[in-house]
Amino acid sequence: MASQPTFAPYMPLRHAAPKPNIRIAYIAGDASIAIQRGMAAEPAAKRESTLEELAIAGLAGELIAAGRELLSPSMYAAFLRWGEVSSHFSTDHQGDEEGTRRCTLTSNALSAVTAITPGNKHDMALKMYLASMEAADCAAFSALSMADAAMANIAPDLIESLARDLPAQSPVIACLEELGKLAWTASGNPAFSLSLPIGTIITSAFRAARGELDLAIPAPSPLPAVLDGYSPYMRGPLVAWQKAYAVYEAAAAELHAYQRDVYSPTAARYTELRGDPRSPLTAEIEAWLSTVPIDEVQDHFDDLVMAKHDASERLWAMPAPSTVELATKLKIFHEAEGWDLTCAGDVIERITADARRFGRYGAFLQPDLNLLAAFRRRAAEAAYWLSDDHPPATDEIEERSNAIVVEAEAVLFGTAATTVEGVIAKLRTLYPHISQDAFAEHAVTNPRHPDFRAGLKVADGNDQVLWACIEDLARIGGNDLTEQGA
Repeated sequence: MASQPTFAPYMPLRHAAPKPNIRIAYIAGDASIAIQRGMAAEPAAKRESTLEELAIAGLAGELIAAGRELLSPSMYAAFLRWGEVSSHFSTDHQGDEEGTRRCTLTSNALSAVTAITPGNKHDMALKMYLASMEAADCAAFSALSMADAAMANIAPDLIESLARDLPAQSPVIACLEELGKLAWTASGNPAFSLSLPIGTIITSAFRAARGELDLAIPAPSPLPAVLDGYSPYMRGPLVAWQKAYAVYEAAAAELHAYQRDVYSPTAARYTELRGDPRSPLTAEIEAWLSTVPIDEVQDHFDDLVMAKHDASERLWAMPAPSTVELATKLKIFHEAEGWDLTCAGDVIERITADARRFGRYGAFLQPDLNLLAAFRRRAAEAAYWLSDDHPPATDEIEERSNAIVVEAEAVLFGTAATTVEGVIAKLRTLYPHISQDAFAEHAVTNPRHPDFRAGLKVADGNDQVLWACIEDLARIGGNDLTEQGA
């Protein structure tokens, strides 16, 4: 288990051989003049960049934009700091003193990320991804899918499973994984033309975003520590719901006002003048149509209808922080006659997920039945050996038990999870493999066991971070870790 960020620098620059001096004749037409003017308007650093440098910088920009849009404000700020110092740590440097300084900065930035309570699923995915990177002993800023199996503290199939599952949970992780792969693919490859170190390109993007932080990140909505009628772990989703509901209310109000003041009077006047739609247009109608942009009125009305619908869909897709918001979802769905919408099935499934969560039945209609059944088999074997009243072990009993564990874990780690409960089951099974301590086996059976709580207090820091991620995910998903697998 890595106790500090791993330093593995991007390879130093290898300048390509000079190309032959070829003279190209062209006519300075309108297109080339426009290109020259466009290039002149770009910053000097961008004008001199190679295509490979622009690709890396562009992907770093996409990653930062995804983080700005999807991460909570506090997590986004910590993410920018981690991205800046970890990419700088991956850039080659001179001297142990400088290396130690960069390592300390990266460790502190990683600790700042893990100390934040996730406000949404993207925050949770980021924490899980960074914890997995640490467990796999990856370099400070790289890709989980490129982990060295020989150096990792977990099995290669577990790394492969996490590298497949985590990017599917959030565009932030997908961009982070893609950028890490691109950076290490380009590192030391003579086919890539680079004039700047790769780490410098990535660090500069994060540093520029941190410089804009005060303007880009709104102040978090003030909320008391405990909300009446709400789980304290729903503070983040409640803030997101309040913002989305404010957008819905504004869209609904704008549509109502436009329909009342413009659209309905215009349609009524047109119907009055037109009469029988099969009759030809009269001079009076044509004169009126010449003064009223009826097509524009219709187009704007359609845009407002779609804006309200989009705002409704965002609310339906969000987890309801309490039964109040669940009732609001149902009311909006009923008013919109949502049963006729093409998305009706998805909306009903998400509303059902809310109801199941409030009923403590888990967060989703369960498509992970095989995966959870495998977890129950794995938990049953662990409970058998942890109990004090099992019969004396024999070779036959141990072989049978080992066969059950191997089969169950093959299903768990070889199956892509599609629900929060499925991901939790996989991580709980993974935990004893990472910790290697005797107390960790209780993570699969009963994490409230006194031996587990006592062992967790003195466990390795990475073990504590991983378990904190599992607990956070359970709270967000509305899952009881003691009941799961029972």
